[in-house]
Amino acid sequence: MINKDFDWQTFDVSFDSYFNGDDRHTSEEYEQIFRFVNEKCNKSGEYAVDCFDNRYTVRKKSEIEERVASMITPEQKAENKRSERDAKLKATDVYMLPDFPISEGERGLYKQYRQYLRDLPAAENFPEVEVMSFKEWGQWIGG
Repeated sequence: MINKDFDWQTFDVSFDSYFNGDDRHTSEEYEQIFRFVNEKCNKSGEYAVDCFDNRYTVRKKSEIEERVASMITPEQKAENKRSERDAKLKATDVYMLPDFPISEGERGLYKQYRQYLRDLPAAENFPEVEVMSFKEWGQWIGG
């Protein structure tokens, strides 16, 4: 049974202790504590359990996101950004079909949007660019 006064935000245990137990808890007890902590993290929405450095540790989600982002190589960032861009291009393919029921004016806007998407990798600050949705792009260009 977990003590109700247990400060779940300070949860920090090595993988070895978690999986094998130690002088404080058995591995089964750590599993029970972990479930309790994970539930509290989910309810808070602000915290999560990370698994860096062979440990389970409660941290603010923003800290975890920063650490993960710092681990991604520039090549991986570029690949991720291209994948995001490619998905938006694919989603607009249908608007280029000549028999798709939109006006030529709308089709022209989609052509411009698709050109914006194709030009993104050449942007000066790529991959640190936002891949705008059609709606966001339309607002950006004043449409």
